[in-house]
Amino acid sequence: MKAKCIANSGEKLSKTALDGGYTTYTQFHLKIGDVYTIYGVNVWRQTINYLTLNETGSAPIWSPAGLFQIVDNRVPPNWYFVYLITDPLILNGVWGYKELTDHAHFDGLLGEDKAAVALFFERKKEIDKFNG
Repeated sequence: MKAKCIANSGEKLSKTALDGGYTTYTQFHLKIGDVYTIYGVNVWRQTINYLTLNETGSAPIWSPAGLFQIVDNRVPPNWYFVYLITDPLILNGVWGYKELTDHAHFDGLLGEDKAAVALFFERKKEIDKFNG
């Protein structure tokens, strides 16, 4: 799955995303016009977010889907899904490589845990190969 960045600031986000905690002043480390591979999808505070790698050598980050336009909607065949909880104010669901659906790995990525990030880069190679 790939998406083209069409915005990189909170000014372009939906009311739902802004109600979820972003502001119109939020700046995202994305380049408008660049195409990003999507390594995972989540629903957090009623907003769909994509897991991307924004710069070579950086840690992956989650950004609201409203900042992107899908250009390749193929999903890797080895993706998993987990539904987490019904409270709309927290993380509701995650799609992606198997370990991404594990809460410990997911949290590890957020905290840039070395083992979690290393595993992400292993799965990144597989996803990149699928995307060609």
